Amino acid sequence: ETPFAEGMDRVCYFLKDLSMPKGAAQDHVAKRIMRDETEAAYFYDCATHIMAGALAKQFSALNVSKWKLSFTNHFVFEFTKRVHPDTQGPVYMTVESYMPGLMKHFQADTSCHFCGGTLDATGMYSISEAFSHFTSYVSGKSFVVLDLQ
Repeated sequence: ETPFAEGMDRVCYFLKDLSMPKGAAQDHVAKRIMRDETEAAYFYDCATHIMAGALAKQFSALNVSKWKLSFTNHFVFEFTKRVHPDTQGPVYMTVESYMPGLMKHFQADTSCHFCGGTLDATGMYSISEAFSHFTSYVSGKSFVVLDLQ
């Protein structure tokens, strides 16, 4: 039960869903929130991920780039046979399909360091930045998607 990655807000674990057919369909990533570990925080995290996915579909439909943005399926698991060490309540985690390969950040939380530069020859950095601006615009500045990978 050692996490394979740790970020600012979450720790990540490999998860096998044995109810799925053998193979890649069983492979998932489970993420535990490190700070606000309430049940509501997990559902909020999942809801924002789903909203970002819907905005990505809308953005990709504009055909502004050869790149099509998408988000993985995201859902909340309750681990009923585990007890949270701090709250003595159930353990929750957000879960998404595992994507093999190296995850590359196309953008930081504050700016796009490579946009328009020599490292942006494919335009992926610029498109991720454009998508962030798009999410702000279409949501009336109430929602901004950052930290794309």
